[in-house]
Amino acid sequence: MPVTVNDSAIGFVCSELPDGWTWTLTSRLGHLLAIAEERYGPRDKSYTPLGVEFGGDGPSLWYPGNRGNVSIRLGRSAADDPSQAFFQLAHEVIHLLAPSGGMHAPVFEEGLATAFADEQAEAQGLNWFSGSPHYLAAKKLAVRLLAFRADAVMSIRATEPSFRLWTPDLIERAAPGLYSTAELRMLCEPFSSFAARF
Repeated sequence: MPVTVNDSAIGFVCSELPDGWTWTLTSRLGHLLAIAEERYGPRDKSYTPLGVEFGGDGPSLWYPGNRGNVSIRLGRSAADDPSQAFFQLAHEVIHLLAPSGGMHAPVFEEGLATAFADEQAEAQGLNWFSGSPHYLAAKKLAVRLLAFRADAVMSIRATEPSFRLWTPDLIERAAPGLYSTAELRMLCEPFSSFAARF
């Protein structure tokens, strides 16, 4: 699924192929979400993903109308760069697993999203990766859990599906002795508080 520029509506125009259609941001969203759910458990179906739009300085989820709808907003700079759009989309897909309704994601969730985006961009041969120190620190903590036990996220989410409701005890039970007490607390704190220390 190579990332290409094929029209002025970059990322949204598909072309017919002998056995289907070319990828768009819409079909990529579905594909990435399927990968994320297979690895980390089902998404919260009380939210309806609406699709992708562009605006603002960086990517985020937003909840138009506060009616259980959730939209992925990619940064305005990604509107003319399909590689950047894919990279940002992969990050935000992790947040679709357990939308917060606008509350800050915890450190573990941001770390997992960062790892997933880096991995998916590398798989596509894209020159996009996370470079912010606070995102890299969160990624390092999250990847440690995945390396310790590949199904740990799925296991914890079977008990508590929402990342922001995870507790240090839930993580410790899934990966005994992997993290210090301070790291366990850090994984569960709002990412905004964690980032403010960098």
